[in-house]
Amino acid sequence: MGDETNEAEDLERIFTDSSAESIKISYAAIRYITKNFAVKIGDGGFGVVCLGGLQNGMVAVKKLHSKDFL
Repeated sequence: MGDETNEAEDLERIFTDSSAESIKISYAAIRYITKNFAVKIGDGGFGVVCLGGLQNGMVAVKKLHSKDFL
């Protein structure tokens, strides 16, 4: 879980530093942040929105239904 934790910390820095550049987050880190997409907060035509948690707050993560959107 070390890599996922480091990526979550990097993501938190982006939220607190407006001059930070975007980063790529691995699927494993997103699963870690959302506790494997455990809490569904919405559903739409393109995917499901799940709740995720970081140390400094909560985030919403959209999981697309298909890879066709990538």
